[in-house]
Amino acid sequence: MSNPYCVFPQLKTVVSDYEYLSLAKDSKIKKLLSRITKRVTSQQIVNTALIDVPEYNQEAIDFYLQIFNKDKNLPYKFSSEQPPLCYSSSVEIEGGTITDVSFDSTYRPLFKKFEQDFDSYYENKKVYLRHWKHNKKSKGTALLVHGWSMGDNRLNALSLIPGYFYKLGLDCIIYELPYHGRRSVIRNGMQIPFPSSDIAMMNEGFFQSIHDLHAIYKIFKKNSDVGIIGMSMGGYIASLLSCFIKLNYVLLVVPLVSIPDAINHPLLSTCQLIDNNNPLCHMSFEDLKRITDLHSALNYSSLVPNEKKLIIGSKDDTVLSSNQIDSLLNYWQGAEVHWLKGEHQEQLHDENAYSIIENFILK
Repeated sequence: MSNPYCVFPQLKTVVSDYEYLSLAKDSKIKKLLSRITKRVTSQQIVNTALIDVPEYNQEAIDFYLQIFNKDKNLPYKFSSEQPPLCYSSSVEIEGGTITDVSFDSTYRPLFKKFEQDFDSYYENKKVYLRHWKHNKKSKGTALLVHGWSMGDNRLNALSLIPGYFYKLGLDCIIYELPYHGRRSVIRNGMQIPFPSSDIAMMNEGFFQSIHDLHAIYKIFKKNSDVGIIGMSMGGYIASLLSCFIKLNYVLLVVPLVSIPDAINHPLLSTCQLIDNNNPLCHMSFEDLKRITDLHSALNYSSLVPNEKKLIIGSKDDTVLSSNQIDSLLNYWQGAEVHWLKGEHQEQLHDENAYSIIENFILK
């Protein structure tokens, strides 16, 4: 690459057994799914509700509503600068390498009163990627975006199965979302959750993810067509990114589509678990929708043709209602959809999914 970069030989890319396992279509991987579902527990959701709500929360709400009414594209004015990339030492795999890549996020918050908190979350200001790259020319590059409470590369391997997409001939870039994985922020012994009842942190976190992915796309599009694969909350972000970048394809797996609907879902609703000063618990559905409209793909026009969109869902999903996908399909008329059986984290482990995905990506 022609851009400036740095190499830290002392920093080694550590590849887990789960990632090696993802290279094989092996039934063993299904036995590890329980380790993922344990991550999404009621205790985590309660902790999400218990975070401090900043004094400026109402002011932040008013600010974002004003932006949406005046210029909903304002959060997506992207920097023309290409950040220097830092590479760790690579690990060799069959036909290629796995390398950790990082760079400084260039994003700055729109809501100025959040800047001090944003800057104090210094862990989140570094962007981390895991790059699965073929030695020979690949069939394209897939951006893989994980879901809520994921981010650890062991969990990413089990949920996103990067080895499977690599074996299809794709280079894979696994992006760690804000406040997840190596970007996690621990304060007072507790991981600060994203998204949360801190309205500024929630909105700015979604804006930041789109800015990060836009920078990543600009770096890697030079040598390859780039598509995106998003799971759960990663699907929410992937669908939004398609409104600002003409990606080669968009593949969504059990995607989050509406945050208000998710918050009102019995399993995810913090309000049914604990009653505190969380403003989301006392806000109408319509007000909550207006606050999150700035990062909902349902409020923007996608640049990707609908025939290049595939959605995989499940009517058995107890984490996100299938109504979420229905609302996106009403907006993305003509997008391909396949309904499989099984729970939220199981869709990429369904044998039927493999042929569907291969026909879609490689056609």
